Amino acid sequence: MPSSWRAFFLLIPFGLLLFSQLVISDLPAIFLLLTAIWRILRTGLPPLNTIDACFIGFVGFSVLGQEIPAVPGDYFFELLAIIFLYAMFRAVASFLCSEERLQRAATLVAGTMLLVMLTNFFAILLQKLDASLLLSAYVPVAPVGKLSWPFQFSGQLGISLTVLFPLCVAVLGRSMPLRLLLSVLFLSCCGATGSRSVFWLAVFEILYSEFFLFKSRSGLSNLLKGLAVCCVIVGTLLFFADDFSFQRSLGQTEETPLFFDEPRLKQIIMALRAVPVWARGIGLGCFSPMYATEIHNTPLNIIVETGVPGFIFCCLMLLEVGKAFFGKSRRERDNLHAALVLALLAAAFHGLFRNLLTNRACWFVLALCYSYGQRRSNSAGTVPVL
Repeated sequence: MPSSWRAFFLLIPFGLLLFSQLVISDLPAIFLLLTAIWRILRTGLPPLNTIDACFIGFVGFSVLGQEIPAVPGDYFFELLAIIFLYAMFRAVASFLCSEERLQRAATLVAGTMLLVMLTNFFAILLQKLDASLLLSAYVPVAPVGKLSWPFQFSGQLGISLTVLFPLCVAVLGRSMPLRLLLSVLFLSCCGATGSRSVFWLAVFEILYSEFFLFKSRSGLSNLLKGLAVCCVIVGTLLFFADDFSFQRSLGQTEETPLFFDEPRLKQIIMALRAVPVWARGIGLGCFSPMYATEIHNTPLNIIVETGVPGFIFCCLMLLEVGKAFFGKSRRERDNLHAALVLALLAAAFHGLFRNLLTNRACWFVLALCYSYGQRRSNSAGTVPVL
C-alpha cells in the first residue's frame, strides 16, 4: 500500500460507524483501508496532496451549514458517509497503481456486471413468460414491479448499470456477437428499471460503444453493425413492449406523458429558495429532513448544502482527477480509457437528475480514472506517489 497518506485517514474510524449501511462490494475497499492504516502505523504520515486538501476544504465548509443544529444526526451521517467513500476512493485508486492491477480490476468489474445482468434478465424473462411461480425456487430475485436487484431501489441499479457497462463491453465485447448479446442484456435490465434517463442513456451507450470503442475503417462494416444494433434495440423493445416498466422507460404510462417532470421542477425551485446565504449553505444531508423532499440534481444539491465555496472545492477535486486522467498522450490511451470516458459521461448525465454525492459506483469510476492517470506499466505494482 502507498505511503502517501495523511491526516484524513485518522477520520476513517468515524466512517466505520456506517457498517450498518455497507454492502458486499465495500468489503475489498475496507480491506485496503485497513492495510493502508497498518502501513501508516509502520511508516508514518506523509504530506497531503492537492486532492486531499480540496476534500478537507469541502468538508470544512460543510460544517458551516445553517440548519445543522436543527438536524445534527442527518448531517453527521452524511458527513461520515462522504468521509468513508473518499477514503475508499483513495485506497482503491492507490492500490490500482500498475497496468496489470488496473486490467484485473476492469475484468473483475466486467464479470460482476455480466453476472448481475444475466440474473436480472433471467428474472425478467420468467416474468414475461409467466413462469416465475413455476421456477420461483431457482430465481434469486422476485420479479415484481421495477427491477432493482441487488440494490434496494431501481434507481441505484440503473446508475450502476449505465456507469459500469462501458467497462463490461470494453473487456468482454471482443466480437460483434458478444457485444450484441451484452446489448440485449443491458437494454433489457435498464428498461425494466422504469427510468427514462437510464433507458435512453443505455441506448446512447450501446451506439457509442459500437461506433467509437469498436469503430471500423470500412463504411460497409459500420453500416452492417448499425443495422444489427438497431435490430437488437427494436427487437428488445417489441418483445417487452407490454411491460409497465418498459413503457415508463420509454416515457409513457397509460395516457400520461412523462417527458416533463413537474414535481422535480418544483423541488429545484424549493431548493433555490432554501439557501439563506450562498456562501454558507444549509449543511450536508440537511435538505431532505428539513423540507421532506430531495434535490434530484448533484451540482445544485452541493451548492444548497455546502454553499458556493463547498461546490468550488468539489469542482477542484474533480479537476485533479481530470488532470490525471486526461493528461496521458493519445498514444497511451486505449479502449479502457475510452470506456472510462463514457462512464464519466454517464455519471455526469445522471448527476443532472439524481444526487450522486454518496453513490458508490460513481466514486469507484473516479478511483479508476485517477489510478489510470497515475498507473505505471510495470507488473510489480510499484505504488506511485499520489
